[in-house]
Amino acid sequence: MCTDLVKVIKNLPKGCYFVGDAAYILLEGLLVPFTGSQKRHPQNDAFNFHLSQMRIRIEMAFGRLVRKFGILKTNIECNLHKTPKII
Repeated sequence: MCTDLVKVIKNLPKGCYFVGDAAYILLEGLLVPFTGSQKRHPQNDAFNFHLSQMRIRIEMAFGRLVRKFGILKTNIECNLHKTPKII
């Protein structure tokens, strides 16, 4: 994982999180689904379901933003820390 992204995640305010998929490593401030035998537990399965639903809604929101603001269709070539100011 990009060291800049790790720094951003670790510096999130308390109660704020990034949502990722199972490809990301587990970090405080980054919500990822349970994998392997852990996902068999009913509580973990419920967590995975709700996390999946949240990711779907986030992706839908980004889709709407991209349709409204065409500049988001291309890569933003800048420092990771400056991206929120641009958006």
